[in-house]
Amino acid sequence: PVELLPMALIRPFSGGAANAMLADIAHQYGGSSFLAHTAAIIMGSTETTLYVVMVYFSAVGVSRTRHAIPVGLFADAVGVIAAVVIARYFFG
Repeated sequence: PVELLPMALIRPFSGGAANAMLADIAHQYGGSSFLAHTAAIIMGSTETTLYVVMVYFSAVGVSRTRHAIPVGLFADAVGVIAAVVIARYFFG
């Protein structure tokens, strides 16, 4: 759904902003709407990829992140697609 595209795009960068968007979607469309369910599944199936790479990799001393970022962003895209498919199956 087009209404969830901004949240899906901001999720790899900022978990707090994505949480605010989830709350806004639930408030605007209702907590038991298809969009709210799909947004909640997106939040559970994706990760703040760039935060993980920056903080956790630097904490353990990983300096070569050449493949980690593209693979993490690809996994986020797969998570968003799977969230929409699952929500359509269960709630649509």
